[in-house]
Amino acid sequence: MSDVPVIIIPYRNRARHLDQWLRTTRRMLPRRSIILVVEQCDNQKFNRGALLNAGFNRAQQLGAGRVIFHDVDLVPSIDLCRLYVERWPSPVVHFGARFTRYNNSTSYFGGVVGFDVLYFPGFSNAFYGWGGEDDSLYRRTNKAWISRPEVGIYNDLENMPTVEHKLKSLRVRDKCTNKRELLRSDAPQCDNHCTLRCGLRFGRRFDCEWLGVTLPKSGKYQKVARDARRTKQRQLSAAVACD
Repeated sequence: MSDVPVIIIPYRNRARHLDQWLRTTRRMLPRRSIILVVEQCDNQKFNRGALLNAGFNRAQQLGAGRVIFHDVDLVPSIDLCRLYVERWPSPVVHFGARFTRYNNSTSYFGGVVGFDVLYFPGFSNAFYGWGGEDDSLYRRTNKAWISRPEVGIYNDLENMPTVEHKLKSLRVRDKCTNKRELLRSDAPQCDNHCTLRCGLRFGRRFDCEWLGVTLPKSGKYQKVARDARRTKQRQLSAAVACD
């Protein structure tokens, strides 16, 4: 099945959106498509990057050659679904560029992104709360690998026309309040899908692969980010001293 991408959906408490996404999208995909729902089962802030890392690791176990990281509130048109399963023009495709809420930003790299598994650098696990993990992924990804489709649209189940509407809908406790600090200290070599440590529960629901994830306390991953930043600073200081 390696030629058909595994679609990985990060999920928590969005039953209505998931039901609508499955009812609309599944019929447009090949019957052998695998949809992998990754549910955060703890009561911490939502950590999209860590969930998608866990989903990527599971997709590799299932034999995936390509994966698509897909938000549950974006329902693709049939022409986008066709592009999902056809041969891609590049090893990384930002399908979410067809999402109108953010398409005025050239640095937007969220919503729906496809990777050949050999080109995936891993999300950071440190971003607890909304925002930041897709900015980190964009920085980690070679820009020459990325293409963007020119056709298709997404139906936004949240029905929020602009990013300002989205930000106003979020409570402070839902946001990643230290996003800027984490981006400054981002360390791909020690914070990625290979370094993820979490509890896992495997199963099937709604004819989907289902992965329940319990994450460590957020402070653990944020300490890793701070330590990596300090290491970078020490290395830079040592290099300057040698000069």
